Amino acid sequence: ILNDVRVASFEAIAAQRRIELSRRLADLGDESVSVTQELMRAQVASRIDLLQARIEANSARLQRDNAVSDFQSVWRRLAAVIGVPALEPKWIATELDQDIPQLSWEESLSDLLSTSPEIARAVAEMERAQCALARAQAGRIPNVDLEAGVRYNFASEDPVATVRVAVPLQLYNRNQGNIMQAQAELAAAQQEISRVELALQERLAEAFRQYSAAGQQVDRY
Repeated sequence: ILNDVRVASFEAIAAQRRIELSRRLADLGDESVSVTQELMRAQVASRIDLLQARIEANSARLQRDNAVSDFQSVWRRLAAVIGVPALEPKWIATELDQDIPQLSWEESLSDLLSTSPEIARAVAEMERAQCALARAQAGRIPNVDLEAGVRYNFASEDPVATVRVAVPLQLYNRNQGNIMQAQAELAAAQQEISRVELALQERLAEAFRQYSAAGQQVDRY
């Protein structure tokens, strides 16, 4: 949930930043049209130049309208994630390029594997399987029944004490079936941890590719 809130927050900040830039582009497009019209009156620019300026201005306005719609959509998602669907859109007073960490693949993978709830769930399942195996192995040892009692013989007027010990002899059934089943479940749980780790690494690889590509674009800009 915390990760979803962070992602939605950054998306909202990026959306409002796109609104700012698209508004500036729209204003520049309108100014370009006005300048081109004045150049046409001075017979410096042609009608083709004016049409091109209007096309660019209209494209900038369309980008501005789309940016506003995107911001509203992203804000609704953020409101739903934090559990307040009726929250009205607000301007988030922050910048995207403040305190951006420089991530490395090794550190990111290590952090993911150590904090992932999916790994924790798989480890908990393995521990449960280990307990089940230990319980099945303990079932090979039979329980010892001990019974003690005191009686009174009225004929001889003597008290009589009795002790009985019963130990089942498991000659054929030593709980082999339950032990084998528990061992199979433990092996499957151990393999599940490896599967989850590989799946997380695969998903991180795609996310890290996008992160690296975005960093290169920022540096080039």
